[in-house]
Amino acid sequence: MGTRQRLFLAISCVGLFAGCCSAAQQSGNERLSVPDMSQLNEIGAQYLPGGYAKSNFTLDDAKRLVLQKCRKAHEGGDGSQRAAGDFNETATTVRLETAVHRLMDCAKDLVNVTKLLEEIEEAKPRGDLDEVFEKYCANLPRAKSCVHDFNDALLPCMTSAERAQNTVMVSIVDQLLNFICMKNGDHIALFIAEAGPECLMQNKEHIGQCINSTYAGYMPKELSAAVELPELLLGPRQCLDLRDLERCVVRHVEQCSNITPANIVESIFRFVLKQSKCQAEIDKTLQPQKLQADSSKAAALPWGGVKVMLAASLLLPMLLST
Repeated sequence: MGTRQRLFLAISCVGLFAGCCSAAQQSGNERLSVPDMSQLNEIGAQYLPGGYAKSNFTLDDAKRLVLQKCRKAHEGGDGSQRAAGDFNETATTVRLETAVHRLMDCAKDLVNVTKLLEEIEEAKPRGDLDEVFEKYCANLPRAKSCVHDFNDALLPCMTSAERAQNTVMVSIVDQLLNFICMKNGDHIALFIAEAGPECLMQNKEHIGQCINSTYAGYMPKELSAAVELPELLLGPRQCLDLRDLERCVVRHVEQCSNITPANIVESIFRFVLKQSKCQAEIDKTLQPQKLQADSSKAAALPWGGVKVMLAASLLLPMLLST
């Protein structure tokens, strides 16, 4: 696996544009392009359930699923009262395709991935990676604006529950970009300097297993004409699964020769948990379990032991004061 592919994995891990995958495999001065289905299938074969890797899923199938979701949301199929009138499939298709192209054009203008990779390779020996990312992080406001525009185009296709969480989701993206570009990109520069991309590549199979063990249950085992897109929500169950995913991924990445990439990956997970209010949900869910465990321990302690502990708690301050 070459430097370009390794860098893409690092960038995708911290939430930058996923389209870097195809650009990272290009040469010369070509810029970012939308990944084709063969590249998406290759990614799916590594990280998604087995039925996905073996399916004949096409780009047209993907469009059909999205339009199906948009139609259902428009007609109030999620139980909400939506806009009146017939669903205009042509207008919806044009709106979504335009939004995708605008997002990709924005990415092209903000980041020439081939040039970025060259700059990184030149800066690494000098220890100047921070200067490279400082330049790109200066475009952060425009990157956020592009993401917001894309989100606005998707809003009519969201269920009422998804729309209720949408503000939080957009805020998470904004704050995650802020986190990545904190101190002019110190996090991503340090991640690359400390062999973070190489560490992720060494553990890509384990990471795929972590994803499958936590999130495969939200998706059908195989892609077919009967499949519907799931709701993109972050409720109590999803929060607990996100915590489990963090523990699983970090446990494997910690096995790399350098602990820094694991620390950064863990920081990103913890940041998302905090910004999404998931940490509070996790604490609320686990607190009864902790209280029950503590109660069981106290009940199992002989009364004589309890008296000894009480006596010790009274005598210890007196002994320490003499």
